[in-house]
Amino acid sequence: IAFSNYNVNRFSTKDRQNDDGVGAKLFFKNNAPISSKKAITLFSTVKGEYASATFKPIERLRTVEFGRDWGLELVNKPADEKIIGADFKLTDELGHSLKLESTAYQRDNNFNANKTLIEHQYTKRSWSISNKYGYTSFQDPNKSGYFIRPVIDMSKQFSKFNNRTLGVLYTLERSISREISTNLLTPYSFSFSTFQIKTESDPLRENKWGIAYFTRKDELPDQKSMIRTDQSHNYVINTELMSNSHHQLKLSSTYRTLKVYNAISNQKSENSLLGRVQYFSDIWKGAINGDVLYELGNAQEPRRNFSFVQVPAGQGEYTWIDFNNDGIQQLNEFETAKFRDQANYFRIATPTNEYLKADYLQLNYNVNIDPSVALSSSNQNGLINFFRRFYLSSSLQVNQKQTASDNRNLNPFSNVIIDTALIAYDMIFSNSFSFNKTSQVWGIDFNRFQASNRTYLSFGYESRENTSNLLRLRSNWFKVITLDLLGRKSITNLSTPNFANRNYDINAFSLEPKVTYTMQTKFRLSLGYKIEEKSNSGSEQADLNTINLEGKYNLLSNFSISSSFNYSRIKYNDMPNTNLSYIMLDGLMPGKNFLWTIEITKRLSSFLEMSVQYEGRKSGESGLINLGRAQVRAIL
Repeated sequence: IAFSNYNVNRFSTKDRQNDDGVGAKLFFKNNAPISSKKAITLFSTVKGEYASATFKPIERLRTVEFGRDWGLELVNKPADEKIIGADFKLTDELGHSLKLESTAYQRDNNFNANKTLIEHQYTKRSWSISNKYGYTSFQDPNKSGYFIRPVIDMSKQFSKFNNRTLGVLYTLERSISREISTNLLTPYSFSFSTFQIKTESDPLRENKWGIAYFTRKDELPDQKSMIRTDQSHNYVINTELMSNSHHQLKLSSTYRTLKVYNAISNQKSENSLLGRVQYFSDIWKGAINGDVLYELGNAQEPRRNFSFVQVPAGQGEYTWIDFNNDGIQQLNEFETAKFRDQANYFRIATPTNEYLKADYLQLNYNVNIDPSVALSSSNQNGLINFFRRFYLSSSLQVNQKQTASDNRNLNPFSNVIIDTALIAYDMIFSNSFSFNKTSQVWGIDFNRFQASNRTYLSFGYESRENTSNLLRLRSNWFKVITLDLLGRKSITNLSTPNFANRNYDINAFSLEPKVTYTMQTKFRLSLGYKIEEKSNSGSEQADLNTINLEGKYNLLSNFSISSSFNYSRIKYNDMPNTNLSYIMLDGLMPGKNFLWTIEITKRLSSFLEMSVQYEGRKSGESGLINLGRAQVRAIL
């Protein structure tokens, strides 16, 4: 039994009579042996359920298919619900089971339905049988109808053919609902049936395969009768080659033909191909390992409208800057916030009722090469010890969706970002090279990162590209003093044809030497100086000179204090307070900029931690901004 109290407005004393709700479930189960000789047992269950119209459960009360099983509409008003039912199940030693279930369902005395379900299962030796038949009748003051769902699922394993399995599956779902006054079919009526035949190798083997064919027929209501709208034929092949521990392959492919007989389904006849290939590799004693995934298919892609919703400062992702000073929010005035106190807007995507048939393609791969895993450290050969210091890593993720057509793109490396048929495109390509990665004395790291993104927004296409090359030299010759030198060259591009003021193509180069002093685990202090030059494809240029000081002090294991101070002097040859200046200057202003933070963390108990944070900022000629936060965390 459960009680709920849902108060729409806790500060109002009106309309309180529908705040309280109750739900209850009662069941009785009994197991009775019928024949001990044949091991026949009868399992019985009697159950009752009630939920008031005002009952508000925390989680979903009904299954996803509950409404369809009982002939309900997609959206139903709350109602008092009563369910009474019983089921009886017989089992024996031969693997048979037979179940009979009868259930009655009532909503507010206006909707009444009765469901009968018969199930038969048999699993023994080489046979596996699972047959079901369900019938539901329903009626309310406006309509009446029925819902039937038979399922026949049979398979047999042939030991003479290396335990190959042959199976047959048939399903039918038919829901007929008619208006009592006119005898016309309601829009919620539907019917479809599937038939499948398949064969597959022994599922217990590491190398296995399977072939299947299935067809589906759909019917939709038209006045007083159901008419066939379409039929599909599907051919499926899958295989898994897993016996080799160093090279493994998974493959699945489906070819589908769809024939449309009536235009009321809003479908078109088409042929489509879905496929997925995944390869795993682990060679040279594990020094080289990786995996590749290639997948293509079809999907329905909704067009989306975007809006920005204001939230408390620090809880959003975007900031609004009134670049034209008209006091009205425009879509081209929202940018990703550079500072937490500016992050006070969320972008919310709202799908529309307009859908596009889209072809999607996905390619992922990841490769790691670490010679130190295969080459012994005890080897005195200088060349081998030299190669042991290398480490390489490469990964790629490509996801693209484009308007479905007969000439679909199968090459994930083609330059599709300029294709007008493209709906969405995401690409992340990362390559890393390290020498002496595990050494605590010195090392070299190089990383190249590329990212491309294209999305179709309510105002048109928006394309972004980012390429970054980072070189890091580190040394720790004095144990307590670490020297780092970071050099970065990057290109950032944004193209929005409908908002020319947001477009940019920024080239940036920066150099940052940094020295860090560490005293065991108690104290750390670092000082860095960064020189950065940025230029847009137009005439805009920015020079940034930044001094950064950071420190952290730990007292025992339950108290720490960390702080940072950042001073930037910026020269910029264009107008400030624009989309471009916000991006090029990282949210700062021309002139002198100061940023500082202090954070104190205290462990209150073994599972409770508290932190207090303070941030300050002074950018150019703008005023001083102070931000304070306090947080308590439970560590479970």
